[in-house]
Amino acid sequence: MDFTIITQGQRVRDIRKKLNLKQEDLSGDIITRNLISMIETDKASLTPKAAEVIHNNLKRFIKERKIEIDVNIDDIFITEEDQAKKIYEDFLKYIDDVGVEAEELLGEMISIINKYELNYMKVYIYGDLGRAFSLKDDINSAYKYFLMANEFAKICDVESEYYGMLIIALTHCFNRLGKYEEGIRECESISNKIPHNLKKRITYNKILMLKRIGRYNDALEEIRGFEDVFIDRRKETACYEHEINIEMIKGNCYREQGYLNKSLKLFKELHKSLNKTKEMFDKRILCLGNIIEVSSLLENDFYEYRDMMIQEIENNKAEFEKNYLAFEVYKLLADIYANNKQENSLKVAYGYTLKSLEIAEKHKNMDIIDYNLNKLIEYIPNVEECTIEVVQKYILSLVQSRMIKLDSKVILRLINFHMVNNNKKEAKNIIDFCKRQVS
Repeated sequence: MDFTIITQGQRVRDIRKKLNLKQEDLSGDIITRNLISMIETDKASLTPKAAEVIHNNLKRFIKERKIEIDVNIDDIFITEEDQAKKIYEDFLKYIDDVGVEAEELLGEMISIINKYELNYMKVYIYGDLGRAFSLKDDINSAYKYFLMANEFAKICDVESEYYGMLIIALTHCFNRLGKYEEGIRECESISNKIPHNLKKRITYNKILMLKRIGRYNDALEEIRGFEDVFIDRRKETACYEHEINIEMIKGNCYREQGYLNKSLKLFKELHKSLNKTKEMFDKRILCLGNIIEVSSLLENDFYEYRDMMIQEIENNKAEFEKNYLAFEVYKLLADIYANNKQENSLKVAYGYTLKSLEIAEKHKNMDIIDYNLNKLIEYIPNVEECTIEVVQKYILSLVQSRMIKLDSKVILRLINFHMVNNNKKEAKNIIDFCKRQVS
């Protein structure tokens, strides 16, 4: 990336010298030699009128002297702001090309924007960088840039389509980071200029956050409004992603309010309505997970649905494990088998826990990581493959990569395991290892 900006005065001087002209050659009744000198040394700005006069003089000399040289005299009309806009456009393309690496040159781009007071550019630069980080699943960095983009969007004239996509991305980050109250407030303050189809997605994100914060009545009220405004009842609900998700949220709200049979009925009917295409795979898995969880609360038999879920995953395993919710599903299956009294059920639970842990690591979900590590410690006495060496290796590698904190309960539990089993030396080794991480 080239961030060089040449003043109009420098362009006048460079063109004049290439044509082997003197300052006097460009002066006349309208523009003096002294003013030409001041323009070329950037002590005076080149006004549009002065630029026109100089351009005409250059054109006249080229014609009179029959100068044949590859010089574009129109370049004197290119302002510093024109160049800043071109650099900005190139930087947006650069973000598209290299992704998050563009962050290294962000400071130079922002300096140019600040110098020429082109703040609207920050909306698109921060927004595109946020998108680049979200593609890397670096939600914290994505959130930072989306938030900055939104701050400038509020004070600048921004395309409504881009602004709508920005709010969708930002509220998704609020959801992923558990910043539900902030996200709900953002949804409630959006501009009416946002296109209808994008408002639909923003409203969906708001409903999701209301549910996650435990405001179930508000979520159901918002769902009723969503259905009135955004759902066309003449069309098949099963064809539309957000409509399916809305039904799932509704079922979850019923469950949390204690209406378990109502919730279970909704999920079973929804599962039957979902077609068997690959596009609906994730929805079928989530629906089965909800059926299993509600059935468990009702103490109903759910093994038919468990086996159905396992078969679905086996048939689409590679695609399934790309989904960041896969660790939740594997955690659910691990818990099901851990609570099963059949032979080898704990061994199966151990396998699912490892899968859940692996995917949670990729997505940096600290709650699931912590939960799974604690489960591994519990498996040690009962699962032959789950040795203290295996579990300790997992825990210490996560400490080293800063995925879990040094004061985490799981580390204390690991140390306690060694103390209880009369292995004080290994307990001390773990303590020393943790000390080295902060030294």
